Amino acid sequence: DLVNKNDLPGAKTRIADLEYEWDTSEARLTPMNAAKWTEIAGSIDKVLRAVRSVNPDTQTSKSALEALLAALNKQ
Repeated sequence: DLVNKNDLPGAKTRIADLEYEWDTSEARLTPMNAAKWTEIAGSIDKVLRAVRSVNPDTQTSKSALEALLAALNKQ
């Protein structure tokens, strides 16, 4: 929602929160499915790069978020 509203600073804060929670859960989640954990961590990193760039772009950020959501929803 924040990216769709062009609130990239807000999106940057929220994705950083997600990254923190994801990373602190690594020890518990990785044994369940290490490949999936790595895939989602990489997708989170792409969103972080998009929203933290010098000139963040809404469309690039939105594409990165869509890829993250696809990774999260993939069986």
